[in-house]
Amino acid sequence: MATVQSTQSPQPIEPTTQPPYVHILFDVKTSPKKLKPILLETLHHKIYHRDVKIYPSFEAMKNAGAVKRGNVVVSLRAGGMNEDQIVMVARTTIQKLSMDWDKNELAGEALCLVIEDKMRSSGWSLMPYNAWREQSKRR
Repeated sequence: MATVQSTQSPQPIEPTTQPPYVHILFDVKTSPKKLKPILLETLHHKIYHRDVKIYPSFEAMKNAGAVKRGNVVVSLRAGGMNEDQIVMVARTTIQKLSMDWDKNELAGEALCLVIEDKMRSSGWSLMPYNAWREQSKRR
């Protein structure tokens, strides 16, 4: 019969490795001073047409000179996904934001706005489709 001894030294604990976050850059030039509106339809259009850039980290995005004030970034866990899968998950995230917006239950998780050399994940408003459409006609 084995007994547990209290003098036994604890086993070293392996650090848990979190899957890296990839950053999907939407070049939409939203005003960081107003922090509004981020246009869901524009984001959806860009991800649908793959008019986005994928970076393995925020640092990689900064080093590539892609960080500009007002850009929108979606941050996702990549855990072994290829580029197509990452784009599909980002597309699903944008679609969920649209559905949440329709139900007035907007969470906005994973969606960030670039300010200076960092990202901010809250403080903006989202524009409904009809308002977006009117604004896009004026451009």
